[in-house]
Amino acid sequence: MSSPDGSKVNAVHISVLSTGKVLITAGSGYNRENFAARLFRAWVFDPNTKALTPVPNLPDDLFCSGHMHDQNGVPIFFGGTGRYGSPASFPGSPEYYTGTRKVYAFDVYSNSFKPRADMAVARWYPNAVANAAGRPVVVGGLDANSVATDVNESYSTQTNTTTVLPGRRAFPMYAGLHLLASGYYFYSGQNTFGRIGHSPGIWNWTNNAFKPVPGLAAPDCRDQSASVMMYPAQAQKVMLIGGGCTTSTTGTTAIATLTGAAPTYKPGPWLGWPTMYSCAINLPDRSVFVAGGSNHNTNPQLRASVLKYGATTWTPVASPKIAREYHSSCALNVDGSVDTFGSNVGTNVETRVERYRPWYMHTTRPAITGGIGSIIYLGGTSLVSYSGPYKITDATLTRLTSSTHSSDPNARQVRATVVQQSTTGKIGLRYESRWGVMPLGKYMLSLIDSRGVPSVSRIVQVVKPPSGSSAPAYAAQPVGCAHCCGGEC
Repeated sequence: MSSPDGSKVNAVHISVLSTGKVLITAGSGYNRENFAARLFRAWVFDPNTKALTPVPNLPDDLFCSGHMHDQNGVPIFFGGTGRYGSPASFPGSPEYYTGTRKVYAFDVYSNSFKPRADMAVARWYPNAVANAAGRPVVVGGLDANSVATDVNESYSTQTNTTTVLPGRRAFPMYAGLHLLASGYYFYSGQNTFGRIGHSPGIWNWTNNAFKPVPGLAAPDCRDQSASVMMYPAQAQKVMLIGGGCTTSTTGTTAIATLTGAAPTYKPGPWLGWPTMYSCAINLPDRSVFVAGGSNHNTNPQLRASVLKYGATTWTPVASPKIAREYHSSCALNVDGSVDTFGSNVGTNVETRVERYRPWYMHTTRPAITGGIGSIIYLGGTSLVSYSGPYKITDATLTRLTSSTHSSDPNARQVRATVVQQSTTGKIGLRYESRWGVMPLGKYMLSLIDSRGVPSVSRIVQVVKPPSGSSAPAYAAQPVGCAHCCGGEC
């Protein structure tokens, strides 16, 4: 895939937009010459028409930034590349890569990036994770001196300001953090270029308290692994998949159960191949899909599998034809297909997009026909019209993809409970009320029939109840946490 301006599309960062289109951001794209020439590129890809629209050149390099969707579904990018490193340099040396303090939001209406207030510290390879109110908490990355920062901060979309969080904690680059029902974060052990001594645990970002979660096998072999919150998010289970060691890779998985007084990791099912850089994503049929990867950019794996909902073993599915290694990503489309993008080994840029069409795309599917708008409320209900020959038994809300470097810490799939079933093609749905389980933002809503077949999704925005309504309450919410959304709930 080449851009209309003739440039190669290097898909380093992938963000599904509220339109269903995909924002592809490369910045300098791991290209020193582009950086020197200030060529910082991005494009909007239409999965339906395959059309590719260039975004005007960015003023700053968003290559290796952290990004997420805010509570309105707007992609926001934190940091990027301030300086390219020399080939023989290493983190912390005067010649290595450095980060920037820059923050940008993508405006889908003007097809352009808009600058926001700078962060307190520069960041290269940070991660941005939604709090319960859907607003960003930004952790980790290399600073302006090429040192892993131990300063973490939150960003207010209301006031366009950043706030340094209490205490100091140095998370790994692209640390795998997942928001929990408590409003705290679980660090899964996923990292990029080493865990810098950090182990899995639950982090209270409001006071910097940290509770270790034991049981992860091979914690030093999780470089550019993948971690995903399993369906349903209400169960509070996170799976860690694969990862790299110093000279090899693993195909082991581990599942952390994060409820109860003593959260712990236990071994999960063997993936079937050792891998790092793989794509891992929730499908609307409630399964987890994994594809691709390699061993430190050698021996690419043209394999894919799914872990079906409730299963204890992986099931191989159609093999990909395109190798996906460093700087590759994948995205879930509204129709339930998965597009895989990118791969950037040295100067070799993989520009092709490959689409995986799961089994449910080859059968009759239920369809949402009406009764639901673009807004749903935490703890609220909807009466949804549908068509299809089978009874609807389940419904899922899947957060829009925002992925880079095998990391999408905001990915989650939440169950909506079927509370009413009629013979006239209507069902009642009740939505999760806990902010930490379903943080505010945009999701893909899909209905699932008695065969397990999901509908094409509708993109909806989860918002707090209207003013004057009783706010949804947490169960066992820690005192003083203020729902762990920075007082902006």
